[in-house]
Amino acid sequence: MQLRKVCLHPAMFESDENEMNGEELIKSSSKIMLLDKLLPKIQQNGSKVLIFSQFTQMLDILEDYLDYR
Repeated sequence: MQLRKVCLHPAMFESDENEMNGEELIKSSSKIMLLDKLLPKIQQNGSKVLIFSQFTQMLDILEDYLDYR
């Protein structure tokens, strides 16, 4: 379970993900970095995106990222 968390984002282990600013939130996870590059290209086409996660904590991190962007 811990390996699955570490593959998603380091803030999954820390309770202070709200203290990270937007750029730190993005640069600390390669999956978020990839998402950051893909979303603008997808939105240019007018497409919609649906993101699934088994961890509600990861959805909270994604919410913080989307609020930042």
